[in-house]
Amino acid sequence: MAEVVVIVILLILQQTQSTKSDDIIQSSLNCVAVAKTLDISVSKMSGPCQPRLPSFPKTAFEKQYRCFQSSWYNKFPWVEYSQKYDASYCFCCRWFKAASLSMGGSNDVFVTSGYKNWQKATQVGRGLEGHEQSQYHKCGLQSWRVWQDGQENSSSVAHQLSQTQLTRNRIFVTYIADLVRFLVTHEKPF
Repeated sequence: MAEVVVIVILLILQQTQSTKSDDIIQSSLNCVAVAKTLDISVSKMSGPCQPRLPSFPKTAFEKQYRCFQSSWYNKFPWVEYSQKYDASYCFCCRWFKAASLSMGGSNDVFVTSGYKNWQKATQVGRGLEGHEQSQYHKCGLQSWRVWQDGQENSSSVAHQLSQTQLTRNRIFVTYIADLVRFLVTHEKPF
């Protein structure tokens, strides 16, 4: 009897599981670790860190000097800038990255080490422009917008569920807890 209940519960959990919670937790921990060593946003609640400096540090590219431009905040509202490392990051890819898409190439730079090639920052298909056109960024940006809408409208999952559904979910959790308690007290594997 207990084996049948375990199988039914596992089937229910498989059907209702929409994201990998371990991936989400690890992603959030990585974002906070990167942010603590930098001077950029430390949570998705704070929004992108966009300091408006009178001048940014200049970097030599061959015979020319280039630097980050605060006007890029208007064109790319998702960009955040670290004064400590003179690098730009993508706010939405750091906090709302799509677990289903593999990261790599230029996308990785905007999440971990920061983008610094100011010479190619606004070239079509490269730098900030190229990152903005990537599928990885588009998914993160969409997730950020959905999250913002939910914050403004108080339309979190708990608000969207009916009282009947909440009660039903609580009953499922109670059954699962009772089953686990039974299996543990009788030293049965699960």
